[in-house]
Amino acid sequence: MELSAEDKVKADYQAARLAREHCTYDPYTCDYASIAIPGSPMDVQTHEVVKMRTDNNLRAVEGHGGVQLRIDSVGFEGDSAFVSICVYDTVVIFDIADPTNPNDDIIYNEEKNSYRVRWELRDQNGRWLLYDAEQLEEMKDGDICAF
Repeated sequence: MELSAEDKVKADYQAARLAREHCTYDPYTCDYASIAIPGSPMDVQTHEVVKMRTDNNLRAVEGHGGVQLRIDSVGFEGDSAFVSICVYDTVVIFDIADPTNPNDDIIYNEEKNSYRVRWELRDQNGRWLLYDAEQLEEMKDGDICAF
């Protein structure tokens, strides 16, 4: 059974999001081609964030926080698809002082924030990839999504 256009966008969005989230845990194996259209604003931003984290030895550690996400809508305009989401992010970012010693990690960021974001995706070779994003709303230390 073939997916509807909306379900295809949702599935591709989730795959790109998970690939991007993986970069938070292991920036050294970040698969940029699975995330965003090369050269797009989201590709540039992803490269910048990953570089900052590798330069500063920052990353998330499994089991410390997580991401709750709900897709609120999917729409199409011209050659773009738009996915509006609500997300509650409690992932803790650590300064990995000595990668061989997990007991010396230092908490760098343990904020618990939520966002409403409208993602723009564009088709590349039959797969929707991130192109850009517009943050619609943000709540520091809270959950606007009501998870």
